Amino acid sequence: PHMAFRHWGAAGGLAVLSKHEFVERELIEPPEGGWFPAWRLEVTSPIGKLQILNVHLRPQLSEGGSFVSGYFTTPKVRFAEISRYFAHLDPRLPTLVVGDFNEGRRGLAIGYLKKRGFRSALGQFEDSPTWRWPTSVGTVSAELDHIVHTPSLEAIEVRVVEAGRSDHLPVV
Repeated sequence: PHMAFRHWGAAGGLAVLSKHEFVERELIEPPEGGWFPAWRLEVTSPIGKLQILNVHLRPQLSEGGSFVSGYFTTPKVRFAEISRYFAHLDPRLPTLVVGDFNEGRRGLAIGYLKKRGFRSALGQFEDSPTWRWPTSVGTVSAELDHIVHTPSLEAIEVRVVEAGRSDHLPVV
C-alpha cells in the first residue's frame, strides 16, 4: 500500500514498495565513478522505526563497456559508494542496507559494512544466486543482491524468490 519511485538516468531509477508507512529522508548522489544514487528512508514497522538504505552499486562494467576490465576496476568504486552512503545513516536507528550491490559476500562494499558490525541476512539462511544471465554457453549466475542489517536486528527468514522477468531475483 506504500510506494515511491525516483527516476534516475537510463537505468530507470529506484523504487520502494512497502507494507508499512515510510518517510523519504534523502536521495544521496553517487561519488565519482558511481552510476546510481542511494535512497535513505525511515519505515514505521511493528517493531518500531527502521532506517533503510536502498542501494544500486556500480555494475562490473568499465566505462568502455568491458566486463573483463570492469571486474578489476569497479570494486573500488563500489567501496567509495558504500562509504559515502554510509556516512548519511543515523547511527541511532536499526538499519537495513538493501539492494543490488553488484558483488558477492566477499566484495569490498559488503566487507565495509561487516567491519562496522553489519550482518548479511541472506548469508545466514541460504547460498542462492540472486542474478542470472543467459549466454550462448549457458546461464551465468551470482549472488549480487543483499540485505545487510545492524546487530540490533535479527533475521528470522530470508529467501530468494524465483519470480519476475528481471535478471535479478527478489530477496525477501
